[in-house]
Amino acid sequence: MMAFGFVVLVVSGYFSVKEYQILSTAVDVQGVVTNIITVGSSEDITYKPEIAYQHNNLNQIYTPNYSNSRNNYIIGDSVTLSVSEKGTRIKGINQGLIALGISVIIGLFFFVIGFKWLRRHKRDFDEVARLKRYGTRVQARFIKQENSNLIINDQPGVILFFQEEDSNRIFHTKPIYSEFSIKWLEEHSFDVYVDPRKSLKYFIDLEKHFGHPQLHR
Repeated sequence: MMAFGFVVLVVSGYFSVKEYQILSTAVDVQGVVTNIITVGSSEDITYKPEIAYQHNNLNQIYTPNYSNSRNNYIIGDSVTLSVSEKGTRIKGINQGLIALGISVIIGLFFFVIGFKWLRRHKRDFDEVARLKRYGTRVQARFIKQENSNLIINDQPGVILFFQEEDSNRIFHTKPIYSEFSIKWLEEHSFDVYVDPRKSLKYFIDLEKHFGHPQLHR
């Protein structure tokens, strides 16, 4: 997610800088719509204008890279263009600039969400490593499971409960969305690493069966 957001952000940022360079050095030139280009099939047709203008004593034609589902021009319309040595654009806010702005927002959104997920994942991983190194290790056995209220893809998460051996202390996991064997759980004793300063913070070592470790919070 973070990589996707970064790629979208870099690409849209590059084109944003390019647009800024064009618009910051451009002069206004009047053009005339000489043709309406249709794009696509009859069921999904879009339109874009072909605009003739003169710049540096040269007759030129500008056609936008984007098209619109609505035909906003007719032949003979006068259109103000922003023209520079780096390119030509229709003056003002247009569909191309809107799409570019949306791309920047989407890229930034996915990058930020991905960065936050990565930072949280790293923090949890570091916390698990700390508990496994400095925590008090006790043995616990599986006693029951309950469905949580959190549902992903129509599947409720399962919370597993464990009781410390020779004690009444109960530990439980975060919701788990994986297939597992109740018989396998009942046949094994599991390591639980408890924070010596905060007994409510612990890590139930299920990673050999379920993959990535889940830190209890």
